[in-house]
Amino acid sequence: MKIRLLVDSKHIGGVETHVINLCDELTRRNHDCSIIFVCDYPNNVLYTLCEKKNIRYHGCKSYRALFRLLLKEQPDVIHAHGYKANILARLFGIFNKASIVTTFHAGEKPIGRLILYNFLDRWTSFLSKNICINSEIAKHLPSKAKIIPNFVDVPEHPNPLRTTKPFQIYFIGRVSPEKGPIRFCQLAEQTSSDFEWHMVGAGPLLEQCRNKYQAHVQFHGNVLDMEGIWPKVDLLCITSSYEGLPFVLLEAMSRGIPVVSFNVGAVKKVLSNTGFIIECFNLKQMQERISSYFLKTMEERQIMAKKARGRIIKNFSTSIVVSKIEAFYKE
Repeated sequence: MKIRLLVDSKHIGGVETHVINLCDELTRRNHDCSIIFVCDYPNNVLYTLCEKKNIRYHGCKSYRALFRLLLKEQPDVIHAHGYKANILARLFGIFNKASIVTTFHAGEKPIGRLILYNFLDRWTSFLSKNICINSEIAKHLPSKAKIIPNFVDVPEHPNPLRTTKPFQIYFIGRVSPEKGPIRFCQLAEQTSSDFEWHMVGAGPLLEQCRNKYQAHVQFHGNVLDMEGIWPKVDLLCITSSYEGLPFVLLEAMSRGIPVVSFNVGAVKKVLSNTGFIIECFNLKQMQERISSYFLKTMEERQIMAKKARGRIIKNFSTSIVVSKIEAFYKE
């Protein structure tokens, strides 16, 4: 099949990682697949990531250029991700025979002009075949949708479990209000010297966090190649206000890395019995769970890691989930 993945983004996040990994896997399965960026943002770090993975991509200077490109390429499937890309794909589909598929990733409540995009996205969803990454998102959609979760490649071996202090606690994601980076920094400020705290990612709150908490947190900014980071992570902390199904949660669990997270989105369903679910925004409880994990025996920690990896292999591995997406394209 000739498949074009549409996205409107210039930042690295869960959605963007999902799109790049999906394109990579569909190409491995001998589909003609590439990514089309709805807007050609200057210095887009995602272009660098595509080039690194040998993924074909195209940035469009205007919506007119986007529609011309799609008319020229005549894909069998246009699979869009995100408010704006979803709406544009459906508009194109009205006048074209391509199968239009859209994925709803977002679990957060939109603000500002995103409220309008979200409204249009949901109420034009009858014009496409729809995927939701969890059942909670599907509940609020006025049209029929298939539940297909995010996915990750599972490494051959889990992270080694360390016993020496200081233990390394990580926040990995966009440094923006919905991800709760300030809560993470407050945790770092309030916790003992047994831990080192790291923040990987960029976003509108990065400078604020850096200016106020640089004595407590090490800031790494955007990291294109996470393979050098993951082996250092002793525990992942998710402090988000809203989530769909965090890609970083699956990444950590696939490596046997323990995760402590507030009870947001689909996190509880995935993490249950393999990590720590915290009452929303209770930093004291989160702090206690982090400390209690490192008091566990090595055997107890190994059992947690094995359970986490097993859940990802069974339900969220690339081979299983992409096969479901592939089948959905053909329905």
